[in-house]
Amino acid sequence: MDARPGPYTAEQATRGEATFQRRCLRCHETSRFSTADFFRTWTRAPLSQLYGFIATSMPRGAPGSLSRPEYADVVAYILALNGVPPGETDLPATTAALTRIRVGAPSP
Repeated sequence: MDARPGPYTAEQATRGEATFQRRCLRCHETSRFSTADFFRTWTRAPLSQLYGFIATSMPRGAPGSLSRPEYADVVAYILALNGVPPGETDLPATTAALTRIRVGAPSP
């Protein structure tokens, strides 16, 4: 499954933005996650890899301290930052489900 269209909802991305603002913004600018580098790194990778990277390394000093749904919300927000359109269902928070979803660059 490709990440176009909609592996997350707009509401989930909004929740992810709020979590990002509370827990991530003190160390990370959003511009860092919305560049061509994002797609060079994550295109075709299953979202389980992006989710796992974030969940096991962030927030700095307290990795794994967010709930599984909060990490999924942050991933949804990052997808939204990169122009991946929302859909009708929340991005799942299980590794098995995330493994079936691939990151894809948005259509030009």
